[in-house]
Amino acid sequence: MFIVLDETGDFKDPKSKRFGLVTLVTITDSELRKFDSFMLSIFPKGYGEIKGRMLSESEREKVLKYISSKPEIKYTSLVYDISFGGDDSVKIHAEKSLTKLEAAIGGLKNLSPKGKQQFELLRNQLRKYKIGDYAKFVIYTEVFIAWQQYFHFDYIYTHLKRDSWELHFILDSQNEPSKFQDLLKKMLGLTTNELNPNYSIYTPNEWDKSHPLVQRYSEKGDVNRINGKDFYQDLIVGDEKTYPSLFLPDVIGYTIYNSILNCHNVRGLKFLKRLRPNRSMTLTHGGKNGYYTVGGFGGVILAPDMNEILREHYTLMSKI
Repeated sequence: MFIVLDETGDFKDPKSKRFGLVTLVTITDSELRKFDSFMLSIFPKGYGEIKGRMLSESEREKVLKYISSKPEIKYTSLVYDISFGGDDSVKIHAEKSLTKLEAAIGGLKNLSPKGKQQFELLRNQLRKYKIGDYAKFVIYTEVFIAWQQYFHFDYIYTHLKRDSWELHFILDSQNEPSKFQDLLKKMLGLTTNELNPNYSIYTPNEWDKSHPLVQRYSEKGDVNRINGKDFYQDLIVGDEKTYPSLFLPDVIGYTIYNSILNCHNVRGLKFLKRLRPNRSMTLTHGGKNGYYTVGGFGGVILAPDMNEILREHYTLMSKI
């Protein structure tokens, strides 16, 4: 299974009403091969460097129609209202996060001296991060934490014989990619049940110890305890040319982003509606009906507090 992430929009203090979003897409091994063949039928020379914004309307219609017909493709999208709090809130968030991280390190009693040293290095590296890079780091981390709780339920009945259940995480290019990759893997290792009981990861009742994902990533065969180090072992930062699958979060993220910016464009809303079958349980659990969630560094954002662009689209979105 491949888990691919890409970002769209702005992640700096805007002095205006702007926003950014990160989109995570999961796709099974067997479906990725089919999707690749489908894309090559439209772009015979390859699609590794094609962005979602570059598609013509007819191409976009074909791609989204294909995606919407495939239950093996699921997405999660987190929109960050950058105008909510701005850089000051990001700095406060960083200070609180470092405090929490120090407490977490102190609470890991079974951690070896070498392991503890690695987490202390993580804390020191985060402290040196620039505001924009730190903001992206936090948003990526929050997307993963939300996604990992429920993603099993998107694939309860996935064919086991056709898919290996090895998880491969691919992130779009970042500043200092090796550093970003290393920091994210270390941080995510602290967010799974095996190390942190505050984060729940739910496993379907239909699965037992014989399921390949449980066998591969659980702690001692416990279906409700994921070993974070193993789970996020294969996490890399790359680009579309090397990893064409990054086209998926790019085109889905752009579809959402463009629909928000042009919320009275009926065509854009119809494109967005195409994605309805592909919403992950991360977005729909508890009876939720949206196409993305909204957050901000100033705290959880409710509809009345969103900037005007997001608030208007959020209202329209609930009706499609």
